[in-house]
Amino acid sequence: MENRKIEISIVMPIYNLERFLEQSMDSLLDQTFQDFEIICVDDGSKDRTPQILENYEKIDSRIQVLKQQNLYAGVARNNGMKKAQGKYIIFLDGDDFFENTFLEKLYNQAEKYQTDICICNANAFNHSENKIRKPKQYLDTRILPSKAPFSWRDIPDVIFSITSPAPWNMLYRREFIEENNLEFQDCQRANDLRFFGMAMVKAEKIATINERLVNYRKMAGAGNLQSMNDKTPLLFMSALEQIKEELVSMGIYEDVKIGFANLVLNT
Repeated sequence: MENRKIEISIVMPIYNLERFLEQSMDSLLDQTFQDFEIICVDDGSKDRTPQILENYEKIDSRIQVLKQQNLYAGVARNNGMKKAQGKYIIFLDGDDFFENTFLEKLYNQAEKYQTDICICNANAFNHSENKIRKPKQYLDTRILPSKAPFSWRDIPDVIFSITSPAPWNMLYRREFIEENNLEFQDCQRANDLRFFGMAMVKAEKIATINERLVNYRKMAGAGNLQSMNDKTPLLFMSALEQIKEELVSMGIYEDVKIGFANLVLNT
């Protein structure tokens, strides 16, 4: 086990997820692809999450647990990323669960095309209704280019619209992240928006898999981050402004202006 090659580093920010964490972790340990490490970053949990993580760390040497104060998911992802050793990194959420071919199919597609980013489709799991839905926004095949791999130059008007601006269905080449100094922002909301935007325009090779390999848990009610959007609406605007500034500094803003406008409207 200790000598196993690490191809994929899974980075998971975790906060108060005692109800869902075991389902999430078990679905990863049950993957058909096993050459991975899981870096769990406990963001100051107050429930049984630390004990659950400790148990998993004991039973599988590929799992390591980092701890931090409640500094939110962006900081947790950055801290986990610093420890990552894999050729690829994926940033997952500890309340989602995954099809058992999830890592294998992303990895094989990434290797086939030598991608910077490989994106898969996903289900939306409505927790309160216990129902799975199949929305279009996690991989909008209607606007994907016919060629593979592709870059923003092939679809500048919709480059930010082919998937939702979140990292949990995207396998990144670790050197690509490091070469472009990509980091998540240290804010409570929208910490992944700038990361997503910059990754999509800096990637030279992007590939997709039109299979729903992630089950994204959608929660209703107070306490989850989606329910707090109205309390921190300006964080999204700030992240979008930073993306625009960087597009301008890269000299490509005019090329992707329509695409950026679509990102603003969708956000």
